[in-house]
Amino acid sequence: SWSLFFICAVILSGFTFKTNLIFQTPGKVWARVLEVSPGHLRGYINISRDHLDNKLYDKAIAVCTKVISINLGSARIYNNRGVVYKLEKKYDQTISDYTKAVKINPDFAEAYHNRAITLYYSKNYDKSFSDVQKALSIGGKVNPELNC
Repeated sequence: SWSLFFICAVILSGFTFKTNLIFQTPGKVWARVLEVSPGHLRGYINISRDHLDNKLYDKAIAVCTKVISINLGSARIYNNRGVVYKLEKKYDQTISDYTKAVKINPDFAEAYHNRAITLYYSKNYDKSFSDVQKALSIGGKVNPELNC
């Protein structure tokens, strides 16, 4: 009967939708979100993270820079771009982005921690130690090797 057909159609369409989501990469899912809602900051953050996880550093930087340029800049976006710059050993740009992140959100322990690591690599031990202390004081976790 029609009711049985309708129930089967709903079940199959739900299964197909779920299957399509399972086989899509997170980047593709978030790209679709941005097609529907271009101002969705979380979508940009997740796409930049997906590019970072897949070692597509130029694409990750481009997404972060785009978000900053359209005035959706957030502490998380600056932090994410800083992470990519650190992987590329562009320490001046890295420190600049982490500094912008903590200016936007002074309680962003992760950005203090990340900046501490970069300052340590740059042999700026006093400033690194200061950032470690700040991260700890606001409840953040730090790399045990930096916590002295």
